[in-house]
Amino acid sequence: MARKKVGRSSEERKAKETVSKINNKTGSKSPAEISDVVAVRPFVPALNFELSLRFYVDLGFEAHRYGDAIASIELGSLGFLLQDYRVEAFAKSFMMQLMTNDLDSLVETH
Repeated sequence: MARKKVGRSSEERKAKETVSKINNKTGSKSPAEISDVVAVRPFVPALNFELSLRFYVDLGFEAHRYGDAIASIELGSLGFLLQDYRVEAFAKSFMMQLMTNDLDSLVETH
């Protein structure tokens, strides 16, 4: 099946212009090549912070608290920030994907 080429929306054009401006300022071909960047991590809302924290720890993640309302949830070099803050409109549409080569092994060990 052939793909249909679709024109760029104004938002896509603005995003491309922004990336181009960043490239011009940094001298990089891509913002991803900026060597000082060590992580990009989403802030994940929690309806019940303590219950959510236990959920991720029970799955095998490590939790490092940064106070009463935020924790770094890590699995190896990957992670996100769990926050005791929730905006309903954002939380309803928020999704996260975990990809693994061996789900059975991950489930069996935790």
